[in-house]
Amino acid sequence: MSTSAKAWTSLLLLAVLVGALPGVLYLLGLASIQAMPLPAAVPKSPQVVCDGEPLEPVARLDPWRFTAALFIAPLGQDVLAHRQASWVAARHLLRERRGGMVSWHLANAALTIWITRHWSATQIAATAHAEHYCRDRIAVPNSLRTPRD
Repeated sequence: MSTSAKAWTSLLLLAVLVGALPGVLYLLGLASIQAMPLPAAVPKSPQVVCDGEPLEPVARLDPWRFTAALFIAPLGQDVLAHRQASWVAARHLLRERRGGMVSWHLANAALTIWITRHWSATQIAATAHAEHYCRDRIAVPNSLRTPRD
């Protein structure tokens, strides 16, 4: 085998490994989660509104879209359901005793992806609302609000 063929083979193998990395990390993150969360009961009115924002359909994430969103645009600014799913995942993982910070972040990203793939936008919003993600805007004076408020 010539030197150039070895170099191209090495580059191809490296590209395949880099391309598979998000999927492998997703599976490792899911494997570290002790139990998957259950969605809260959906209220009779299916339009759960949180922070005055309307309920949007949730775009199902996969490990590659999640990774791209980390580098291209902040994930929390895409869809309210993604932000809520991330918050629900973080709340669930904080209840479990976890190892280190890297393990926690990997599990949080994997669980966020899993929630967007297995729950509807209504279930995500209902769970976020039940776990006090939605704040009462009247309780916070205008002088104390942060830019997110």
